Amino acid sequence: MQKETIETILLLWDAKEKKLAMKMTSNKKDLRSYTIRYNDKGNGATFSAKTFLDHIGIDYSQRKGIPININANSEYFLEVAIPDTCFKKEGVQRTQFRIPSSQ
Repeated sequence: MQKETIETILLLWDAKEKKLAMKMTSNKKDLRSYTIRYNDKGNGATFSAKTFLDHIGIDYSQRKGIPININANSEYFLEVAIPDTCFKKEGVQRTQFRIPSSQ
């Protein structure tokens, strides 16, 4: 990606199949795109997608390894089937705090 001077990517979500895909884009003005930051040594890259992960309901409180498919020759260069164990549990009750009334 760095050799191709790719600076932004799109994250795509298929809720029915529970698949995430990444697609390179050159449109930096696309509000849906994520900016890639390359490691100075050229051995890695990062981007922040917390809002996207929150939107699709991913539980990222712990690291979990999942297999990915990389195909540099495809429109979607990376595809991931997200297992059910990676999603936040629905119906989890959260602790509610009460503020004591001042009497």
